[in-house]
Amino acid sequence: MTKSCSTSHGFFFPGVLREIVNDSIELLDETIQRVRYLGPLRSYPQRHLAFSEDHDRNWFAGGGYAWDRLRNDSHLRERVNQWLAGSWMKTPYQLVVRDLYGEEDLEVPFLELLQEKEEKLRESLEHEGFDPFSLRSVFGDPEREFSRFCREIAASAAVPIKELALIDVAKKTTVSHRDVGIGISQVLPVLVSAMAAQNETIAIEQPEIHLHPALQAELGDVFIEAALSGRGNRFILETHSEHLLLRIMRRIRETTTEKLPKGCTPITKDDVLVLYVEPDKDGAIAREMPLNEMGELVKAWPGGFFEEGLREIF
Repeated sequence: MTKSCSTSHGFFFPGVLREIVNDSIELLDETIQRVRYLGPLRSYPQRHLAFSEDHDRNWFAGGGYAWDRLRNDSHLRERVNQWLAGSWMKTPYQLVVRDLYGEEDLEVPFLELLQEKEEKLRESLEHEGFDPFSLRSVFGDPEREFSRFCREIAASAAVPIKELALIDVAKKTTVSHRDVGIGISQVLPVLVSAMAAQNETIAIEQPEIHLHPALQAELGDVFIEAALSGRGNRFILETHSEHLLLRIMRRIRETTTEKLPKGCTPITKDDVLVLYVEPDKDGAIAREMPLNEMGELVKAWPGGFFEEGLREIF
């Protein structure tokens, strides 16, 4: 009886172990497949975003999809515009969507408008005492006529192409993302990844690239809000930015001391895991860097990481 049970157990446990391992591998694979990844060098789309390729292999990892989201989601576009115009960012740029029509869509309405003006001009010439300098009575107010022409186009069966562009509010000029600093093209996919996410795990490499230090810090608030305001997101951030981390540490301290600025999302040390990864002869070592309730590091950075500022000052 004892021998039989031993033999039975000898066949039973390997089968259970194999099943557990296989299930774990499948679960890990499913989890990895659900992670949304954004690489360190975001794509630099062509000038006219409406004609961007949306099926290239780096559409998501390169951030190309972000431009389409901004083009088609007015609520998301409004949130990003608030960030661009905020007291911290202070850019003169706002994202807008313009309607582009083909030449064939404009031809008939334009010719009809010309025909209408021609008939009015002919009627005026037939009257004695016509003053050629009063042509405004024939052609009307240019701005009003142009607005009417645009309304007629919009009401027609023509289907416009939605083009995303930037407005320089200060100069009242329409510009492309290629006419402004590269920082705009690099940060927009990061903002879209954070602001549009819902119940997602998002891995971003170097979200701070090409950004001013003050803006790197502001990204900390963007990630805190996206992760902890009830939208169920989790972020894996690979960064070299001390400014971004310092903002998160500051918000932990302010949450603990109940001095968190109005509008900021509360965060505690238990919401953050800081890992320092350093190379080793056999690969790499990941060291956990614990934080306390005041947002302070419990132990010093290995190898003097993030201490260059103090060295330069002193």
